[in-house]
Amino acid sequence: MVKKYEITNDCKTVEGVKVCRIKALKDIHPSFYEVKKGDLGGYVENENNLSQEGKSWVKDDAIVMGKAEVSDDAWVIGNAVVKDKALVADDSWVDGGTVVSSNAVVKDHAVVSSNAVVSSNAVVSGNAVVSGNAVVSGNAVVKDHAVVSGNAVVSGNAVVGGNSGISGDAKISDHAFIGGDARISDYVVVTGNAVVEGLTIVECGTKLLDSVKVSGGRVCASENITFDSQGKLDNYLKDVKKYEDIKEWFELWVLLMIVSLPAEFWLTGFAKFLVMLRKLILWQWFLFFSCF
Repeated sequence: MVKKYEITNDCKTVEGVKVCRIKALKDIHPSFYEVKKGDLGGYVENENNLSQEGKSWVKDDAIVMGKAEVSDDAWVIGNAVVKDKALVADDSWVDGGTVVSSNAVVKDHAVVSSNAVVSSNAVVSGNAVVSGNAVVSGNAVVKDHAVVSGNAVVSGNAVVGGNSGISGDAKISDHAFIGGDARISDYVVVTGNAVVEGLTIVECGTKLLDSVKVSGGRVCASENITFDSQGKLDNYLKDVKKYEDIKEWFELWVLLMIVSLPAEFWLTGFAKFLVMLRKLILWQWFLFFSCF
């Protein structure tokens, strides 16, 4: 086997470990960047950190050290650090200021970027994306086409999959499952054995605990409301549906009232109309709060 890189004498110490820059010994042609023979790459501790086979590469000032390994066609670029016993494999991509550590695995076509952290025994697979300042730890799994971004945290034995998106300061933990086209954002907490799937939006300060399940609809509750039983959640969703029905009828009534106004009104009473519209809006909010 012809080696694709060599380790140079351009070295530095990181966390008490000596790492040295690599240099390409032949052209490497992945589907994104191209490496020419003689190009310098990032840093490794030894040849076990970067496979001599495949099109994998460590670029820029990225570092791979410890017993960590980058293999197949995976790339680690930017200022990313892969360490301990972490594995970056297949066609995955790790960049930015990302840290992949412990026994974490990034594989398939997954992307971990920005300042994200993947640690412990966490797995990021499929076409999943973890970005921003997001953290995936514990035995958590982020898979399929899921996206975890912002300051979101996925930990414990939680699974995030499907086409779901976790953002903001949301926290998913324990054995929680997020799937389908679910969108979790803001300061939401989903824990226990809670399930969020389907076309569902959970935002604001909502807390879903225990074995509650949401499949479709929108949940936006304040931080002092905790849904720790299915009955409590179902009653909330019924109240929301009641408000939406009232709002729909109210808007229809306002529209019918407007189109039925005589032509003279539009010439002489527009200012009064604005005053009346303001009162109607206030009345709508009164109806809203009467539902809860």
